[in-house]
Amino acid sequence: MKKRIFFLLGILQFFLCSPGSANGAEKNAPVKMEKNALLIDVRTPEEFAAGHLKGAVNIPAGNIDLLQKKGAKKDSPLYLYCRSGRRVKAAVKDLKKEGYTCLYDFGGMKEAGKRLSLPVVK
Repeated sequence: MKKRIFFLLGILQFFLCSPGSANGAEKNAPVKMEKNALLIDVRTPEEFAAGHLKGAVNIPAGNIDLLQKKGAKKDSPLYLYCRSGRRVKAAVKDLKKEGYTCLYDFGGMKEAGKRLSLPVVK
């Protein structure tokens, strides 16, 4: 009985929050940002200051522990991007280890801006 409950909860979570990278056609599909989502730029503060997506907060990949100070809950939708996508993958891995469950890897800033329909601001 317990196994069934955990299995059903896992399936429900998958449909409520599809974490990680999408592939194929979904990867390039536009995404409407959830109201309670946090858009996170994991680049350095210098890179962030040079330009970032509107509404993003800067939490460098090596400082992911700062998420709690930003009020992020373990089940909050977190939309992450960097310059090319490499640092996002490492950040997602670290966040999963910390118990975050709703992670979206948007890769590089250009791709993230396009998919989320967000401009770059300084």
